Amino acid sequence: MKIEEQALIILNPAAGSAQRRASASQLQTQLRRVGLPATWIETTPERGADSIIRENPGSGPVVIVGGDGTLREAARALKGGERPLLIVPVGTGNVMALRLEIPLQLESALRVLGEGDIRRCDVGICGDDSFLLAVGMGIDGRLIREAHRRLKRQMGKLAYLWAAARNMPVRHYDFRICLDGQWVEDSGASVVVANFGTQVGPWIFPPDADGGDGQLDVAVLKAASLTQVLSLLAAPFRLRPREHKGVRLYRARQVRVECSRAMPLQVDGDDLGDRGSFECSLEPEALPVLVGRHRPVFQWHGDWPPPIADRF
Repeated sequence: MKIEEQALIILNPAAGSAQRRASASQLQTQLRRVGLPATWIETTPERGADSIIRENPGSGPVVIVGGDGTLREAARALKGGERPLLIVPVGTGNVMALRLEIPLQLESALRVLGEGDIRRCDVGICGDDSFLLAVGMGIDGRLIREAHRRLKRQMGKLAYLWAAARNMPVRHYDFRICLDGQWVEDSGASVVVANFGTQVGPWIFPPDADGGDGQLDVAVLKAASLTQVLSLLAAPFRLRPREHKGVRLYRARQVRVECSRAMPLQVDGDDLGDRGSFECSLEPEALPVLVGRHRPVFQWHGDWPPPIADRF
C-alpha cells in the first residue's frame, strides 16, 4: 500500500560527508520514483534527530541518512509509535543496517523505500536513554573513546584496531551483575548488554544477540590469555556459539551492572564518560523499521509479518 504522507529526511552532515552527498542525490531520485514528497532537515550539535522528529509530526517514513548515533536519536523519538524508520547507511560502522540486512550499496538501500516491509524491533533502555545495539562498560567503551570522530574520518574502521593496539595487554576487573533480580559475580575486560549487538563481517557479538526476541544478551568479555582471545575471535564460527571460553553469556529483561571501579561507558558507540554502574531494560517490539522483503537473519518473534505491515 502506498503511503501518501510525506517523508521526513534527516541528514547528519558529520557522517561520511562525500557518501552523504551522493546518497542525498540518489534519495531524491528514489522519492520521485515512488511519488513520495519529502521534508529535508540536517542535524546540528544543538538539534539532534529526536528533536527534529518531534518538531515534524506525521505518519510518513523517517529516513535517516547518517550513522548509528543519528539512528539512536531517531529511535528515541519513534519508539512506541507507528511511524516507520528507514536507514540509509553512510556512517563508519553502520552496524544497525548490517543487522537489519539493509544493503550498504546506496541504490539497493534506497530501493527499500519503495519495496520494503515494516517490522517491529526491540528497543533497549539505559537510564533515561534508548539504545538499539549495545551498552558496554570497560575495554569497548575505551576503544570508542579513543577512536574519536576525527580518527574515524581519517582511518575508517582501522581506527578501532589502532585503539585496540594501544590498550594491550587487556586488564580485567570485577563486576557484579543483576539479571532479573538474581546477582552473579564475574570478572573480565568488559561487560556488554546487547539488543541487536554488533557485527563486523561474519562476527555478530554477542553471538546470540537478536533484536526481536524480547531479551537482552549480556556478555562478559575475557581476554586475559591467548586461549581466551582466540576463543573470542572464533565465536561466530562455532556451531554452538554460546560455548566458548572468551565470553561468558547471560540473558535477561532487566540488567544492572556494577564495577569495582569507574569505567568508560558507551551506548551505541557514544561515549558517556566514566561510570561505576548502569542499568538496562527492554521495550519489546517498540520500533517500526523498514527492511527488505526477505526475512532478516535474526529470528523475529511473533506473527510474520506483524499486523501493521504496509508496503510502499
